Amino acid sequence: MKENKTYFQGLNALRFFAASAIVIYHVCGEIKSPFAALNSFAHNLPLAVDFFFLISGFLIVYLLMQERVNNLKINILNFYIRRFLRIFPLYFLVVGIAYTTYHSSNPEVDFTKYTYFWGNFWMIETGKWTVEMLNPLWSICIEEHFYLIVPLLMMFVSNKKLHYLFISIFAISFFFRFYTFFAVEYNWMTIYAHTLSRCDVLAVGGLLAYYHFHHTIRFNLNLYLLLIPVIYLGMLMGIVDNSDFTTLFFATCKKYVFILPLLLILMGVIFNDNIRIIKYLQNPIFNYLGKISYGIYMYHSVLIGFLLRYDFYPKALWVQIPLILIGTIVIASVSFFVIEQPLLNLKNKFE
Repeated sequence: MKENKTYFQGLNALRFFAASAIVIYHVCGEIKSPFAALNSFAHNLPLAVDFFFLISGFLIVYLLMQERVNNLKINILNFYIRRFLRIFPLYFLVVGIAYTTYHSSNPEVDFTKYTYFWGNFWMIETGKWTVEMLNPLWSICIEEHFYLIVPLLMMFVSNKKLHYLFISIFAISFFFRFYTFFAVEYNWMTIYAHTLSRCDVLAVGGLLAYYHFHHTIRFNLNLYLLLIPVIYLGMLMGIVDNSDFTTLFFATCKKYVFILPLLLILMGVIFNDNIRIIKYLQNPIFNYLGKISYGIYMYHSVLIGFLLRYDFYPKALWVQIPLILIGTIVIASVSFFVIEQPLLNLKNKFE
């Protein structure tokens, strides 16, 4: 290994941008503007979930590989404790708020499934989205499945051979979607929300971690070169529906047309030595907003749910977006200092 770096520049900024995209999507819903490209772009904003998967797969795998080099082993108990302290408090707080708010009016929702991170499978079983406050949690369920299983597998595979593990996960995910397309009659929700269908992106993040760990990736890209995958992604989002699974190619392969620019954007930020870009993305505002991005992701639907439930939701889109985004940032900030920061300080004892 050529570097002992455990902090990657720009990740906080990327996390905030991804969380903001999800907030805007849940505010806008399926907008119907006169411009088809704008409608398509808004419809594709959930691609930010794949960006989170890329980041999570990369960071978790890289840190575990580095832990094995530093300590000659992976302490799986400490890893689970760290994940528990980071994910569980906000997750179960939101589940509790949703249960208290909706269990009487929405008895068809099986809230217990969310208590053991089975919410995405409940959605597949019922073919439905759930109540507003729980809608973002299906992706957290998938990440938790990854965190539970992959570190265990990594304990039995050396760092030098880890790429075989992630190539295998990628292949399993691909062939699962292939099988689902033919074998499952109403397959949209399965392809969209099943852990096996979505874990390939986490595996791509793991592969990136593997190659960076063994062959340090560094380059110097100016802003114009970095904008190429950003513009390409924006054009794709304005033209192609990423959640259309009506053909075999769409169900199995189309997602990678979008994953490629997301991967290039991630690499162009965290491995870039361009001082101007680093200064822009590493500014204190982006760093702070990235730190509370988990809270932004978790609380925005709670805020939307309460505003809708008590009829305080504004009608105008230009009011909705800043209201929900700013309101969520305030709530996430309070949560960060009251709930998350003390637990993160405790989490450091298990690093």
